[in-house]
Amino acid sequence: MTMIYEQATEAVVWLGLTFEDSDLAIQLVHELYQHHESTEWITERFSNPDMKQKLESLADLFERNYWRRIWIVQELTVAKEIVFYCGDSSIEAKRLLGVQQLFLQIYNFDGFPKDLLLDFFQGNLSARTRLRKNGIQAMYHWEQELVYTEPSFYTCLLHHYNKESSDPRDMIYGLAALANQTSKYKVEVDYNLSTKDVFTNFANWKSRLPKS
Repeated sequence: MTMIYEQATEAVVWLGLTFEDSDLAIQLVHELYQHHESTEWITERFSNPDMKQKLESLADLFERNYWRRIWIVQELTVAKEIVFYCGDSSIEAKRLLGVQQLFLQIYNFDGFPKDLLLDFFQGNLSARTRLRKNGIQAMYHWEQELVYTEPSFYTCLLHHYNKESSDPRDMIYGLAALANQTSKYKVEVDYNLSTKDVFTNFANWKSRLPKS
């Protein structure tokens, strides 16, 4: 599967049907990305009365089940170009990431006099956090960690402990292609093994590691 993503010109991701104003969310991403270098424009845009609804819809977009799947770690880390589709709307990953990094700038007062997001989410800080940290931003952070820290397989598993899979073995196998590149523990994907065997083999390897 990793080879498919590596060789593909573009990966197409389906986030699901239009729901909870997702069209407004994607419209907002296009709009903010187009002007993301203009602090003045962004500040003025945040004063418009429609921003609350659009920001909330974008936060909802980052709550979709897609982002919880373990297999997206490989999908989003390896693919060269990614386009997300939600209903009839679409957005390139680079635009979505660019807007989330803009939210980080706002949060860190980087060129902005205050945290503009706080005005909309004082009673819902979890939504404000999703805008900055979830979605494609979380995968970008993970990609940087892979490059600069070369994490062990165990670290990879801890990092993604909250992901989900219909088959429990995929919590290991879904990370294998990436983790095998940096870890001394190499996983051979074998669905003939039981769930118990897959996790027992991993636990046995972890128990043999020298104590730090």
